[in-house]
Amino acid sequence: LCDRFTDSSIAYQGFGRGLGRDAVNLLNTFATGGLSPDLTFLLDLEPEVGLGRQSDRNRMESEALGFHRRVREGFLLEAANSKERFCVLDATLPVEALHRLIMSRVRTAFASAGDP
Repeated sequence: LCDRFTDSSIAYQGFGRGLGRDAVNLLNTFATGGLSPDLTFLLDLEPEVGLGRQSDRNRMESEALGFHRRVREGFLLEAANSKERFCVLDATLPVEALHRLIMSRVRTAFASAGDP
């Protein structure tokens, strides 16, 4: 379980920084030995809304709005290309609703894998 993985590299460096999806994916594959998540949650939110939620700006949040839009587009494209793995959720939903949706999907994934 982790909060970011190769999809983040593809979105931030490949799309946001313009390095290209294929180049970043090749490096990711090398670095991880081809390891890929079984399930990925994408909490989707318009960049303007997400940036407005930030109380502490770091280097990434200080980027121009266009950068954040490209990153979001990259994440959504990755999700569209890996529908069996991605669960895209509307991050404007209340926290409790998001929690229920995530737990339901995790339980389904465990049940499908034969785990208790």
